[in-house]
Amino acid sequence: MEALRESFLHLTFQMSTYKRATLDEEELVDSTSDDVYTSSPMQVTFFPGRRTMCWPDKPQKEKMLMFFVCLLSIALFISLISAGVFYNQAHPGLCLSEPCVTVTSTVIGALDRSVDPCHDFYNFACGGWMKNNPLPEGKSRWGPFSNLWEHNMLVMKRLLENTTMKGLSKAEKKAQHYYQACMNESKIEEMGAKPLQQLIRKIGGWSLTEPWDKDNFQEVLRTVSASLRTSPFFTVFVSTDSKNSNSNVIQVDQSSLGLPSRDYYLNKTANEK
Repeated sequence: MEALRESFLHLTFQMSTYKRATLDEEELVDSTSDDVYTSSPMQVTFFPGRRTMCWPDKPQKEKMLMFFVCLLSIALFISLISAGVFYNQAHPGLCLSEPCVTVTSTVIGALDRSVDPCHDFYNFACGGWMKNNPLPEGKSRWGPFSNLWEHNMLVMKRLLENTTMKGLSKAEKKAQHYYQACMNESKIEEMGAKPLQQLIRKIGGWSLTEPWDKDNFQEVLRTVSASLRTSPFFTVFVSTDSKNSNSNVIQVDQSSLGLPSRDYYLNKTANEK
């Protein structure tokens, strides 16, 4: 058993120590097919391949170079994504919906393309609108918002006058009744000051013409302020705090005059009655 082991080790050693074969080209040319070649030892040399270096074994310069390459790649990737997002925001596509077409038509209609924008940009941008919308009588100024206001007034006027409309809310019905009462001038002239006199008697009377219940002043103030939405002595409102603009507070201030101008109190005309 020991002899077999030694033979196996000897054979393994011989296989790993072959000598390189040395062949003479001249002998190959001169030899014939009958020649007998003596066996000669052969040597085979194995060169170990280069082992792949791990990251800790790499030189410092190579590590730095790979780090900068990765950093530049990430920066380029982020730049491409950002450029794509900004491009989509700047070029959202062509809008062909009805609102877009309407607004575009309005803007184009307001232009005056006969004017050179380099010399008079205002007339180039607004000249068409001014030609199509001359200043109305009795108006000192006119613009797109003025036109929109008049349009909204006409829409509300049609809604208030259309008493045959069905499906109205309670608030819309009250608005129609209020409008009709204000427009019925003949009825207003017929009733005169009676509604106001009845209201004064209801809330405690008027001391200038009749006895006044001074103990009922708190109820009178509550009625005219809460129910009638008037401010006879003072006004209460919510506004920005003058000491802290980050908060709103309840403020109390003096009341304004009931009529908008001083001339209403000094007018010596038929309104004096």
